[in-house]
Amino acid sequence: MTPAFVIEKNLDLYALLGYLNTWSAVKEYQKYNHENPIELIINDLQAVWGDPKEQRIMRWPLHVLAGLIH
Repeated sequence: MTPAFVIEKNLDLYALLGYLNTWSAVKEYQKYNHENPIELIINDLQAVWGDPKEQRIMRWPLHVLAGLIH
């Protein structure tokens, strides 16, 4: 079994929102809907996050497919 690979980063709410706004899907949504989809969820995010300056651990699992080509 292969080991789990994970990227971990501590982010506060502002950093997370900045990161989400870099996604191409957000840009595409804005292009067609003329509004930022992050604005649609920001109140819910703030409610569950609490202090926006509090850092939380974000984890992104990485999956690797490796093999040999002969």
